[in-house]
Amino acid sequence: MKKLNLKRNFTNGYQKMSIFFLICMCMVLGFLFVREKICAANNILAIDSYEIEKGDFSPGSEATVSFQLRNRSTKVAKDIRIQVSADNGVTPVYGDSNQIFLEQIPAGATQELLVDFDIPDEIDAEKTAIMLQISYGFGADREMNSPSIFVPIQHTNAFEINSVSVAESTKVGAKALVSVTYSNQTEATLRNVKFLFEGAIAADSKYVEIGNVESGVSLYKDMYVVFTEQGQQDLEIQVSYEDAEGKSYTKDVSKESILVMADSTAQPDKSYEEMQVHRKEIQKKKDIAKGVVGFFMFVFGIAVLLGIKRRMQRQ
Repeated sequence: MKKLNLKRNFTNGYQKMSIFFLICMCMVLGFLFVREKICAANNILAIDSYEIEKGDFSPGSEATVSFQLRNRSTKVAKDIRIQVSADNGVTPVYGDSNQIFLEQIPAGATQELLVDFDIPDEIDAEKTAIMLQISYGFGADREMNSPSIFVPIQHTNAFEINSVSVAESTKVGAKALVSVTYSNQTEATLRNVKFLFEGAIAADSKYVEIGNVESGVSLYKDMYVVFTEQGQQDLEIQVSYEDAEGKSYTKDVSKESILVMADSTAQPDKSYEEMQVHRKEIQKKKDIAKGVVGFFMFVFGIAVLLGIKRRMQRQ
């Protein structure tokens, strides 16, 4: 009986230790999980807001951006090092450093950063990403995060495509409608404007010439392309033009997908006269074939008769 009680006590103790161990493991894992989530979700130094104080983000210009950098924690961020970068050819103004150093930002406080940017003369992107790679001392540790913003590029001096509309489906050999609204936002007349089309289309559907487009005007154009293959077909649209100095540009407009069906009515589309000529040609070929067959049968018949005659003469 005593052995049985000892065995039960040992079993109960083992179970309690196992449960306690599992609880401790869950608490540790939960703490690590929560800590990881909090650190990942909270950028301690974050861009609270930004404003373009001077200039604009148009091709070939300079702009000054004011960043409001906020310390969202309850501790002081010290020894702050910030590296500024951007994409699509946008860079800090030549001669200025792309690195900024701050002694500290108190808990809950906001610090203004002023950064000058150069926007390249030729930039096709609709926006540029500006990144701040921030390293700072936080308590006994050193932390890092990389907030970013997206600034629209103002293409005020360009040939703009305002809208594109294409037919959802068409048939092989039929005209498919392509409608485009465009405008000249430059200060000069654009010359030799031409829309270019690429896809399984007829040779005479490869381009449409527009001519000259005056400054400041907005126009609408209906164009047509003829597909030569059936199935889901891609249609790539571009526009080319020359500026006042004669420099040529080619710009991607859009890439469309159109369902092209087989033309089951191709034969009935022929005129009555064409059908009559076609039928006469077929009948003529049949008559010739009958004549050839009849001739060979006639020759064969004569040969048979001559063979019979010779056999009778020998008898």
